[in-house]
Amino acid sequence: MTKQRKTTTNASRVSKPRRADAPEPEVRVELMSISDLQRAPRNPKKHALEDLDRSFARFGFVAPLILNEGTGTIVAGHGRLDALVARWESGDDPPSRIVARDGEWFVPVIRGVSFASDAEAEAYLLADNRLVELGGWNSEGLAEMLEAQAAESVDRLAGLGWDTSEVAGMLKRYRPESPVLEQITEPVDPIDLDDEGGAESEEPKVIYCPKCGHGFSHEG
Repeated sequence: MTKQRKTTTNASRVSKPRRADAPEPEVRVELMSISDLQRAPRNPKKHALEDLDRSFARFGFVAPLILNEGTGTIVAGHGRLDALVARWESGDDPPSRIVARDGEWFVPVIRGVSFASDAEAEAYLLADNRLVELGGWNSEGLAEMLEAQAAESVDRLAGLGWDTSEVAGMLKRYRPESPVLEQITEPVDPIDLDDEGGAESEEPKVIYCPKCGHGFSHEG
């Protein structure tokens, strides 16, 4: 039976300043009801919910959410929470490490984290997302690890966030002799990695054909 979504954004809560002489709260992981989890008032980050769900199907729920004790709202894990709620509401089974009890799901949450102000909590939310983006990828190392995952079967690429033709494009460029290429034929645009393995540049995207490895520019 489809469940009614109860999780909401609580924009009215304000962080309570912690006294300078107050002890630091103990950081711990607790199971919290999915219905009781409150989202941050503002979060501009978008999320690939279908990809997150495929990751849950393969790996289970691995990374706990982080709760801001000052407001009772989460500051990290909004996408994972949204993907869990969608799965819960559709009546699917919970991923591993999610506890189901009396129709409710209980989610691992990191407790004991607080911030000096609401502005600092929002700053952390932004940094937590942006700093991962800035790291980029070592392109050749990424292609090597994806090749190793797909060596036994391309089905092992499930839940990683890249489709098979994206992987084919990278292999054709960085590991053109890979036997994995014989297993992949779908002509879907692969991801764009710059020569340094960093974040996408402002230049037109370069798309690599999964069959011949030819790169061509693509606007937009």
